[in-house]
Amino acid sequence: MAENNTKRGPGHGPGGPRGGFRKPKDLRGTLSKLMGYLGRYKALLVIVVILLFISAACSVAGSYLIKPLINDYILPGDFIGLAKMLCVMAGVYVVGAVCSYGYARIMVHVAQNTVAKLRADLFNKMQKLPLKFFDTHTHGELMSRYTNDIETVSEALNNNTVVMQKLVDKLDKGEL
Repeated sequence: MAENNTKRGPGHGPGGPRGGFRKPKDLRGTLSKLMGYLGRYKALLVIVVILLFISAACSVAGSYLIKPLINDYILPGDFIGLAKMLCVMAGVYVVGAVCSYGYARIMVHVAQNTVAKLRADLFNKMQKLPLKFFDTHTHGELMSRYTNDIETVSEALNNNTVVMQKLVDKLDKGEL
Protein backbone atom coordinates (compact mmCIF):
# COMPACT_ATOMS: atom_id res chain seq x y z
CA MET A 1 0.00 0.00 0.00
CA ALA A 2 2.13 2.93 1.22
CA GLU A 3 5.87 2.98 1.50
CA ASN A 4 7.34 3.94 4.85
CA ASN A 5 9.80 6.79 4.39
CA THR A 6 9.68 8.14 7.94
CA LYS A 7 12.63 7.86 10.26
CA ARG A 8 11.83 6.15 13.49
CA GLY A 9 13.20 6.55 16.93
CA PRO A 10 12.90 4.06 19.74
CA GLY A 11 9.33 2.99 20.40
CA HIS A 12 7.88 4.51 17.24
CA GLY A 13 6.01 2.37 14.75
CA PRO A 14 5.95 2.62 10.96
CA GLY A 15 3.69 5.67 10.94
CA GLY A 16 6.05 7.77 13.03
CA PRO A 17 5.55 8.78 16.64
CA ARG A 18 1.81 9.33 16.26
CA GLY A 19 0.95 6.65 13.72
CA GLY A 20 -0.97 8.88 11.36
CA PHE A 21 -2.04 8.66 7.77
CA ARG A 22 0.39 8.29 4.93
CA LYS A 23 -0.79 8.96 1.41
CA PRO A 24 -0.33 5.96 -0.88
CA LYS A 25 2.16 6.29 -3.71
CA ASP A 26 -0.54 5.49 -6.27
CA LEU A 27 -3.75 6.93 -4.82
CA ARG A 28 -5.79 6.28 -7.97
CA GLY A 29 -4.63 2.66 -8.11
CA THR A 30 -5.30 2.14 -4.42
CA LEU A 31 -8.81 3.58 -4.70
CA SER A 32 -9.55 1.49 -7.79
CA LYS A 33 -8.47 -1.67 -5.94
CA LEU A 34 -10.65 -0.71 -2.99
CA MET A 35 -13.58 -0.06 -5.33
CA GLY A 36 -12.96 -3.52 -6.77
CA TYR A 37 -13.50 -4.98 -3.33
CA LEU A 38 -16.61 -2.85 -2.79
CA GLY A 39 -17.90 -3.64 -6.29
CA ARG A 40 -19.31 -6.94 -5.06
CA TYR A 41 -21.75 -4.95 -2.96
CA LYS A 42 -23.09 -2.51 -5.56
CA ALA A 43 -26.73 -3.43 -4.93
CA LEU A 44 -26.31 -3.07 -1.16
CA LEU A 45 -24.56 0.28 -1.57
CA VAL A 46 -27.44 1.54 -3.75
CA ILE A 47 -29.86 0.43 -1.02
CA VAL A 48 -27.72 2.28 1.55
CA VAL A 49 -27.92 5.50 -0.48
CA ILE A 50 -31.70 5.15 -0.84
CA LEU A 51 -32.13 4.46 2.89
CA LEU A 52 -29.87 7.38 3.68
CA PHE A 53 -31.99 9.79 1.65
CA ILE A 54 -35.21 8.44 3.17
CA SER A 55 -33.77 8.79 6.67
CA ALA A 56 -32.66 12.36 6.05
CA ALA A 57 -36.01 13.24 4.45
CA CYS A 58 -37.86 11.83 7.46
CA SER A 59 -35.67 13.84 9.80
CA VAL A 60 -36.41 17.04 7.91
CA ALA A 61 -40.12 16.20 7.53
CA GLY A 62 -40.42 15.56 11.26
CA SER A 63 -38.94 18.96 11.98
CA TYR A 64 -41.26 20.68 9.52
CA LEU A 65 -44.33 18.97 11.03
CA ILE A 66 -43.84 20.75 14.35
CA LYS A 67 -45.07 24.16 13.10
CA PRO A 68 -48.43 22.91 11.75
CA LEU A 69 -48.79 20.72 14.83
CA ILE A 70 -48.60 23.76 17.09
CA ASN A 71 -50.47 26.26 14.91
CA ASP A 72 -53.25 24.01 13.64
CA TYR A 73 -53.88 21.62 16.54
CA ILE A 74 -52.42 22.75 19.88
CA LEU A 75 -53.36 26.45 19.81
CA PRO A 76 -56.96 25.89 18.59
CA GLY A 77 -57.38 23.00 21.05
CA ASP A 78 -58.15 20.28 18.47
CA PHE A 79 -56.99 17.30 20.52
CA ILE A 80 -58.39 14.64 18.19
CA GLY A 81 -56.50 16.21 15.26
CA LEU A 82 -53.47 16.58 17.52
CA ALA A 83 -53.52 12.86 18.31
CA LYS A 84 -53.77 12.01 14.61
CA MET A 85 -50.96 14.40 13.73
CA LEU A 86 -48.78 13.02 16.53
CA CYS A 87 -49.32 9.52 15.09
CA VAL A 88 -48.27 10.77 11.65
CA MET A 89 -45.25 12.47 13.15
CA ALA A 90 -44.33 9.35 15.11
CA GLY A 91 -44.68 7.31 11.91
CA VAL A 92 -42.31 9.66 10.08
CA TYR A 93 -39.73 9.37 12.85
CA VAL A 94 -40.12 5.58 13.04
CA VAL A 95 -39.58 5.26 9.27
CA GLY A 96 -36.50 7.47 9.58
CA ALA A 97 -35.15 5.43 12.48
CA VAL A 98 -35.75 2.13 10.67
CA CYS A 99 -33.97 3.48 7.58
CA SER A 100 -31.05 4.71 9.70
CA TYR A 101 -30.79 1.33 11.38
CA GLY A 102 -31.03 -0.40 8.00
CA TYR A 103 -28.28 1.55 6.29
CA ALA A 104 -26.03 1.29 9.35
CA ARG A 105 -26.46 -2.49 9.47
CA ILE A 106 -25.85 -2.86 5.75
CA MET A 107 -22.72 -0.70 5.89
CA VAL A 108 -21.37 -2.69 8.83
CA HIS A 109 -21.97 -5.88 6.83
CA VAL A 110 -20.28 -4.45 3.72
CA ALA A 111 -17.35 -3.02 5.70
CA GLN A 112 -16.71 -6.19 7.69
CA ASN A 113 -16.95 -8.48 4.66
CA THR A 114 -14.71 -6.17 2.61
CA VAL A 115 -12.10 -6.07 5.37
CA ALA A 116 -12.32 -9.86 5.80
CA LYS A 117 -11.72 -10.32 2.05
CA LEU A 118 -8.80 -7.85 2.21
CA ARG A 119 -7.27 -9.77 5.11
CA ALA A 120 -7.71 -13.11 3.33
CA ASP A 121 -6.13 -11.74 0.15
CA LEU A 122 -3.29 -10.22 2.15
CA PHE A 123 -2.68 -13.54 3.90
CA ASN A 124 -2.65 -15.37 0.56
CA LYS A 125 -0.22 -12.80 -0.84
CA MET A 126 2.05 -13.24 2.18
CA GLN A 127 2.03 -17.01 1.66
CA LYS A 128 3.33 -16.56 -1.88
CA LEU A 129 6.18 -14.20 -0.97
CA PRO A 130 9.71 -15.66 -1.11
CA LEU A 131 11.55 -16.33 2.15
CA LYS A 132 14.10 -13.67 1.25
CA PHE A 133 11.40 -11.03 1.70
CA PHE A 134 10.91 -12.09 5.31
CA ASP A 135 14.66 -12.09 5.89
CA THR A 136 14.91 -8.44 4.84
CA HIS A 137 11.85 -7.19 6.77
CA THR A 138 11.25 -7.60 10.48
CA HIS A 139 8.13 -9.44 11.60
CA GLY A 140 7.03 -6.54 13.77
CA GLU A 141 7.33 -4.08 10.89
CA LEU A 142 5.31 -6.30 8.56
CA MET A 143 2.58 -7.06 11.06
CA SER A 144 2.39 -3.44 12.16
CA ARG A 145 2.05 -2.23 8.59
CA TYR A 146 -0.54 -4.86 7.66
CA THR A 147 -2.55 -4.29 10.81
CA ASN A 148 -2.46 -0.50 10.53
CA ASP A 149 -3.32 -0.44 6.83
CA ILE A 150 -6.24 -2.84 7.20
CA GLU A 151 -7.47 -0.95 10.27
CA THR A 152 -7.30 2.34 8.34
CA VAL A 153 -9.41 0.86 5.56
CA SER A 154 -11.86 -0.55 8.09
CA GLU A 155 -12.24 2.79 9.86
CA ALA A 156 -12.69 4.59 6.56
CA LEU A 157 -15.46 2.21 5.51
CA ASN A 158 -17.20 2.36 8.90
CA ASN A 159 -16.95 6.15 9.28
CA ASN A 160 -18.06 6.80 5.73
CA THR A 161 -21.73 6.34 6.61
CA VAL A 162 -21.54 9.10 9.22
CA VAL A 163 -20.04 11.47 6.67
CA MET A 164 -22.70 10.51 4.10
CA GLN A 165 -25.47 11.07 6.64
CA LYS A 166 -24.19 14.55 7.48
CA LEU A 167 -23.86 15.41 3.80
CA VAL A 168 -27.40 14.26 3.00
CA ASP A 169 -28.76 16.14 6.03
CA LYS A 170 -27.10 19.33 4.80
CA LEU A 171 -28.44 18.77 1.29
CA ASP A 172 -31.98 18.22 2.59
CA LYS A 173 -31.79 21.32 4.77
CA GLY A 174 -30.46 23.40 1.87
CA GLU A 175 -27.19 24.26 3.60
CA LEU A 176 -25.04 23.26 0.59
